[in-house]
Amino acid sequence: MQHKTAERLKRAVAINLVMAWRIMLMTLLGRECPELPASILFSDIEIDVLTAYAKKNGLPDPCISAMPSALSHASAGISDEPTIRRLATK
Repeated sequence: MQHKTAERLKRAVAINLVMAWRIMLMTLLGRECPELPASILFSDIEIDVLTAYAKKNGLPDPCISAMPSALSHASAGISDEPTIRRLATK
């Protein structure tokens, strides 16, 4: 990163820290609970952007990768919130 002032460098580092934390959280949740839906970590607009990008580039829809067990859990109203909270506070 090349920035002309320390203030600009601080802002860039802060943004990178948030992105790194989200990537780490996605990695941990993906390992612990691979069936969780994308809406746990992404807002509706982020999901729309990812879906449009995947469609434009011929990639599979990122939101259809949920396993059948996740769908049955979601329809039954079962959530894995304790695991999410545990991982988010590590």
